[in-house]
Amino acid sequence: MLKFIMIFLIISSIVEISFNIQEYFFIEIENSFCDLGIIEPSEKEKEFVSAIRVRVYSNTEWELRCEPEGDFISNSGGIIPAERMLIKGKGSEWTNLQKSGITIVRGGPTPETGELIPIDLKFKPSFEDEPGIYRNKLFITIIKL
Repeated sequence: MLKFIMIFLIISSIVEISFNIQEYFFIEIENSFCDLGIIEPSEKEKEFVSAIRVRVYSNTEWELRCEPEGDFISNSGGIIPAERMLIKGKGSEWTNLQKSGITIVRGGPTPETGELIPIDLKFKPSFEDEPGIYRNKLFITIIKL
């Protein structure tokens, strides 16, 4: 009598899958021009809520910084020190602008749609300020922590 024995062999190998998710942080400034309008020297202070809106996209810890190009200079040559402008970001305290730059806000990973960071400005005018249209540029930078 013949008996058949069937033997099944199973051979397997391992495949390793690897990939690298890069750190990503990016900002989008929603308003690249900010006109604060007319400021009367008799006003104690003037606050501009959400004067600048920055959307942050990140998958890591980050810091949003602001640095003025210099002082505010009028069309007729008047100068107002940058430090007279106060700034604050979402959840932070009022801070004077500094020519060396300041941290506005810190955060972590954002949703895919980003996180909107409204930046408020405050200015305290003085009768010593020469009349004119004053301008300055602010450099907004995101830094990985």
